[in-house]
Amino acid sequence: MNRTHMKIVLSVLISLVCTPLWSQNYEADILRFSNNNYSGTARFVALGGAFGSVGADISNFSFNPGGIGMYRTSVVQITAGANYSNYNSTYFDKANQDVKVNAVLPSVGIVFANTKTSKNGLFRSSAFGIAFNRLGEYNYSEKVEVFNTSPGSSLSWNWANEISSVYNGAYVNETSLDEVSFNTYTGFYGYLANFDSAVLDYTSPVVDSFLQTRYLDVKGGKNEMVISAGANYLDKLYFGATIGLPLLNYASDSRFIESDTANSLANTFFNEFELKEKYQTEGIGVNMKFGIIYKINDWIRVGGGFQTPERIGLTERYSSTLTSNFEVNSITGNTNYSIETGEGVFDYRVRLPWKANLGASLFFRDKGFVSADYEAVGYNAMRYTFSNDFKEVSDRINLGLKAKYQVGHNVRVGIEGVINKFRIRGGYAYSGSPIKKEYAVEGFNFSRHTVSGGFGFLFAKIALDFAYQHNVSRQFEQPYIVDNAIVSGVNRSINQGMGIVSLAYKLN
Repeated sequence: MNRTHMKIVLSVLISLVCTPLWSQNYEADILRFSNNNYSGTARFVALGGAFGSVGADISNFSFNPGGIGMYRTSVVQITAGANYSNYNSTYFDKANQDVKVNAVLPSVGIVFANTKTSKNGLFRSSAFGIAFNRLGEYNYSEKVEVFNTSPGSSLSWNWANEISSVYNGAYVNETSLDEVSFNTYTGFYGYLANFDSAVLDYTSPVVDSFLQTRYLDVKGGKNEMVISAGANYLDKLYFGATIGLPLLNYASDSRFIESDTANSLANTFFNEFELKEKYQTEGIGVNMKFGIIYKINDWIRVGGGFQTPERIGLTERYSSTLTSNFEVNSITGNTNYSIETGEGVFDYRVRLPWKANLGASLFFRDKGFVSADYEAVGYNAMRYTFSNDFKEVSDRINLGLKAKYQVGHNVRVGIEGVINKFRIRGGYAYSGSPIKKEYAVEGFNFSRHTVSGGFGFLFAKIALDFAYQHNVSRQFEQPYIVDNAIVSGVNRSINQGMGIVSLAYKLN
């Protein structure tokens, strides 16, 4: 990385850590990548992911690989469907709604089973499998728009505040402005953060009554390639292990606009500015999973699994363009300014939470079963690792993560009924808040409720399953902070649905 890129990256890092602007911030990213959906095969989804003690399913390789030990035949399986997201966002009491639909491939994989018993007859079967599971869905669109009448709450005041803080309110010429964040740097060159000799401080021309609009388009997801192996001991104890290779891809394209639509005299010569930002993060990592299932008798099974913290290497790319429009500027005579940054590239590593689960299920012979799982997630173990040049920044982020996040508690329940070759299923999952109570916004603490259901048909060689999953969550985002001004947070009510179908074929 050359010196220019280092300066760009450091500016971005400071911007995203110190002041959580409309663009990405690292705390939001690591939480997003840590929250897995209960996605996978249609049977797994329909049961709400409560599969910790049930057994053989390709999706279970990512949760409790002990289930692979229950395979007695080789199987290939594929799952496909569609996902939709409905974002209801409220900003300064103004509600906006956006809907996005996209195709999904939640799971595909193959299992090779060997039923030859060991010489002493203790190990009745073994199995090896490779699968590709979709664990996170990041595709959504959002629009936030409001006529803001809160004095001095423009995003540009955040930039003016930062310059004032860094340079103690002293005048700084453009050749010396090298210690502020990326967006503040562009805001200065766009004449949106100016030194006012009358008050001997930095101010913004956007004073009162302006229209704020943000368009956000997000794409990407978290997938995991899993390689699993396991065995069956005396048809009582089933155990397995998985090497997981998580694959992350997250990209956002945003436009933030402020305009003086009311032609307010208070806003002097300001007309409009627009900030466009492009951000992408992608990478690959590794984790290990271990699991067991124990069949107490024909009625009761118990199981447990553990996943080591994921360690993922990421590459981040960021660029922005700021344009501003004024009436004739008495200083330069210009009315339009455009500042386009180059692309900043940054490599770093993250450590995502460990996970541990326990489950139990009650079987009614050939009539079906009910199952329940409990899962603990170590959100307080999330960490960033930056290179030595930026170690003080990652240390600051990690202190914030440790203070704000806790061990999360998740509960899943499922039920399946059997009528000859027909199966009917239902499930519910609750994902507890990862945020400590003192840091959470009441009612918007990132907890999630998921209901699901489905049905399927099991034939001699083929299994055909259908499922629908619907989850509801509420989130809060503080877009930016301005000294001595009220900036509303964005309250989000999110509804996401997914309809899928799975086809499995026995190879022997």
